[in-house]
This record gives sequence, C-alpha cells and structure tokens, in this order.
Amino acid sequence: AGGTKHSLRRAGAHMLASVKDGLPRPSLATGRRHDREAVSRQERLLADAVLRDRDARGRRRHARRAREEIERGRGNVLELRRGGTAQRGKLAERTGVEVVGPQVPVGDASRGGVVAWIEHTSQRPAAPLFDTAGVQLAAATLDTITDNRNVAAIPARQATRYGLVVRRAALRSFPSDLRVFSTRDNSDIDRFQETALFPGTPVVIAHVSRDGKWCFVLSQRYAAWIRQQDLAEGGKTAVFAYADGTPYRLVTGAKVRTVFTPEAPRVSELQLDMGVRAPLATLQADQPVNGQHPYGAWAIQLPVRNDDGTLTIVPALLPRSADTAAGPLPLTRANIIRQAFKFLGERYGWGHGYDGR
Repeated sequence: AGGTKHSLRRAGAHMLASVKDGLPRPSLATGRRHDREAVSRQERLLADAVLRDRDARGRRRHARRAREEIERGRGNVLELRRGGTAQRGKLAERTGVEVVGPQVPVGDASRGGVVAWIEHTSQRPAAPLFDTAGVQLAAATLDTITDNRNVAAIPARQATRYGLVVRRAALRSFPSDLRVFSTRDNSDIDRFQETALFPGTPVVIAHVSRDGKWCFVLSQRYAAWIRQQDLAEGGKTAVFAYADGTPYRLVTGAKVRTVFTPEAPRVSELQLDMGVRAPLATLQADQPVNGQHPYGAWAIQLPVRNDDGTLTIVPALLPRSADTAAGPLPLTRANIIRQAFKFLGERYGWGHGYDGR
C-alpha cells in the first residue's frame, strides 16, 4: 500500500485482523511484539496486517521472490530501513511476513494488490442475509451493493494516499450502511460491520466507491470501507507528524468529550474513546482557544475535514477533569482490571457497534 521511502511498502492483502475469522490478532499494546522498537510508526502503520493467505506466509527470504509477490498483489512485504539480515530474519519468523532490506525496489500500489484487499473483505455473500425487518435481501440488492465497490475503476498503478480519521467511524465490509443479519431473529450482529476507527487514526486510502461516498482504507490493523465524510486526506508528512506528535494526552476513560464551542463546531463535544491519542497544541501565554481561555483544559490538536476533503489540524479543548494521561499507563494487573471496569454497564456492540466496544 505504499511506495514511500520510510513507510511500510506493502500491507497484507488478507489480514489477520478479525476475531470473527477465528484468527489471532497481534497487538502493539500488549508488549508481546518484541520487534516493535525496531520499527517506526510509519513503517508499522500496517505492520499487523499479516497475510491470511497460507501460501504467502511462507517466510521467503529472496528479493526476487519478494518482487514477484508484489506484482502478484499478495503484498506480504515489509521493508525495514534499519537492522541487518539476522534481525530481519527473526522478525519474519515472529510475524510470518516477508521482511526485506532497502535494496528491494517497491513501487506504488498495483491494481492487483488493491483488488486483492477489496475482494478479501468484500466478497459477495453466498448465504442468505436478512434486513432489520427480517426480510431476506434480494439478489438485486446484493448486486447493487457489490457493484458499488467499483473494482473495474481501479487503475493499473496508483500513488499512495494518506488520511486521518476525524471522528469515530464504522469500518464496513461493503460501501453501504445497510445492516444485515444471518438470521431473522438476530438484529444485533450486523454482518457488514467490521470494526470502527477513532479520531486521529492514520490510514492509507486505496480506493473510492462508485457513488463517491466511501473509501477503502487500510489502517494499522484492518482494511475495509469507511464513510468519506469521516476521513480527511493529507500528505504523508502531515499525517505522520500528527500521529507521532508529542507531547500528547491519551484517553484513559471509556469516553471523554471535548469542550463545547460554537466557534469550532467540528471539534465541539467530539467524542474521544479510550486509547485515542491527541497531541498538545502549542499556544502563546493566555491565548484563547475557540473563544475560551484554556486554563481549565488541555489544549489539544485534532484533525478536521475541509469542504474539499483535505486535512487541517485545529486546536480544541479537553477538560482537565476528563480521564486522560500523559502517556500509556503502566502495564500492571491493577491497571488492566481498573481499565476494564470502566466499561461496566456498557452495552456490547458487535464490531464497535451501538457506539460501544
């Protein structure tokens, strides 16, 4: 999903990112990935996107074979700019991803790679599906939804595009808001709901739907469709400068909200969920933020979408009374239990549905 100097060159087309697939998902937050210190945020944007394809998990070591895999669209190549052959071999052994050095030329995203990502996530359902009224979806309805993927319009090769998520947003199997279910009597498990992304999440923008309302994106741990209005497109430098911005506040409560402000409605009472990371804004002494003195709040930066879809970073206020921290909490049993209980009483949401987890 990329052809840039320091970024991950190819994300896995078939991702081990879905608990619903019954497959394990590595997490950079658990401390189990010993290699994470050797990989920058840019290089690991999609580093957990490990190929599900069994053939592509074969720990191949040769540059020629790696180039062939790229052209075939499998995309299981992670380029590291640092580290020797032994280090790359160990990383490949841990992750099952082909790891190569900087000598391997990798271009921008090919049609084959993008098609493979989309086809894996958005395969036309073969089993019957039902809507919220319990009515089975007609074949014509599924055809329309599938056609909106606009696969035929994917170019032979395209430059990598980047973006930041501007508000909590659903990631969908298809470019559609239609909720569908496996049975008539279950209206909770939406089979088109994959997961959700949260404000400030960096993504690669791989494709746009036929109706122009959806983007197929690759995040650090998932690839699926997101509403275009929930995404702002920016240059690589701007996107990663925000993602890596320090110092920052990390949301440690289940949910917090920014301060209300009529002067900046895009960041007024914006919900930030546990784990969201927002860089602090640099202000002059006594400088107001959106019409309010920041004395009782943290002045943070948030991404917003302009009318033309481009990215702008703006200041906002987060109350100091909100449950946040200056960095990750110590990994202790007490903290794990304490954080878990902050969700007590919340209704379960499949794929982060129902505005839950």
